[in-house]
Formats: sequence, C-alpha cells, structure tokens
Amino acid sequence: MEAGKTWLAVVEDARGSDGWSVETLETATTDLPNGAEATGIVDDDGDGRDDDGRVSVTADGEWACVTLPGAGEDGDVASGACS
Repeated sequence: MEAGKTWLAVVEDARGSDGWSVETLETATTDLPNGAEATGIVDDDGDGRDDDGRVSVTADGEWACVTLPGAGEDGDVASGACS
C-alpha cells in the first residue's frame, strides 16, 4: 500500500494542465521507490488520457489499487490489485 500512496502523491504533484495524461502517469512510474511497478495505464480510445483512472501498483509482493482524483473527488488507495 505504501508504494500506491507514494505513486498517488507523485502523480498529484506532477498533474498539469493536461490532467491525467498517459505521459504524466508513465513519467510518475519512473519515480517509484524500491523497484515498485505501476500497471494498468491504458489509452485504448487514443485521447491521450488513462481510460479508467485506476492503476495497480506493486512492491515487495503487495498490491495497491490507486484511483486517480476526479472532478471534485479525492484519490484513493485500496489494498489489492485493481480489477
């Protein structure tokens, strides 16, 4: 869960005028500590933004599902991979 919280903090700091662009999210993954990985950044519709606003982060065998903040909503980190 800590890696998920760290990743959410990094992307919140990196969020620019482009919102949650795939580029911003992928750049944030390079800042994850201790070999943590983020998966689920998907842009199937080609608009340059993550399609579902959820990213799984794993570190040391533990998974966290990160829900990106949306219009008027806070981000969230839950235990387990996103489904």
